[in-house]
Amino acid sequence: MIDIVKNISDIEKLKCGMLRSLSDVFTGMSDGSADNKALLAAIICDAYVLAAKTGIGADEIDTVIVNRLRAELLSGDSSPPYISRLLERFNN
Repeated sequence: MIDIVKNISDIEKLKCGMLRSLSDVFTGMSDGSADNKALLAAIICDAYVLAAKTGIGADEIDTVIVNRLRAELLSGDSSPPYISRLLERFNN
């Protein structure tokens, strides 16, 4: 029972941290005060930890990301070049 409560508490802390970081990104974009690289990296790291805490493996997340990037490339719209660069990162 204690493990379940701790896991729920950890998940809630991760979600709050991600929201706080996302808020800081938007604030930083408007006034230039934040290190957005560090904040975005923290959000990504927290997302992987949150996935692990909820039983989703990093490989599963990576597969969904790759599929989403591929779909974006195949959508027929002119995809920005960063989409193919991101896809290359996951294929290495």
